[in-house]
Amino acid sequence: RKPKTMSYKSEAENLHKKLYNTGETPVITDAYLLMRFEQSVQWYMKKANRSKYGYFTLSIIGIVLPLSVPVLNYFGNLSLVVTIVSVLASLVTSLLSLLKFHEKWVSYRSVTETLQSELTLYTSKCGDYNDLSEEKRNQLFAEKIEALMGNEHIKWISIVNKKSDDKK
Repeated sequence: RKPKTMSYKSEAENLHKKLYNTGETPVITDAYLLMRFEQSVQWYMKKANRSKYGYFTLSIIGIVLPLSVPVLNYFGNLSLVVTIVSVLASLVTSLLSLLKFHEKWVSYRSVTETLQSELTLYTSKCGDYNDLSEEKRNQLFAEKIEALMGNEHIKWISIVNKKSDDKK
């Protein structure tokens, strides 16, 4: 049986379960840090999902439109329709290149997963969080999540500033 892909709503519910123990006790004791973390992860989840759907929508349209041109040509005197479909196909391809939905989707998804992984280390007191006081754990957690988000912002800038014809 094929697993269902998670919607934003189910992802947000899973995040809430990770952040709050039974009885709605937060796993992050600092209220501001909890709010900052939860809002940030939700923001990245939303952006990842929007970018994913934008990418798939434009990609599917970008596949279907060019495939329809030979079919339209087969039916004869539809040169205006063929021209419009060809222009739309070019437009969709250009939008995919310009909006960089795929790159943004991968970047946002990566940050979402990395932040949640950091939460797991924090809550289980593993790695760098081992043998620290609550205050030091919160401080280290804040530093790490802010660094992760800062690095993502730098990556985002490079994605949106990268010319579509750059090849590496």
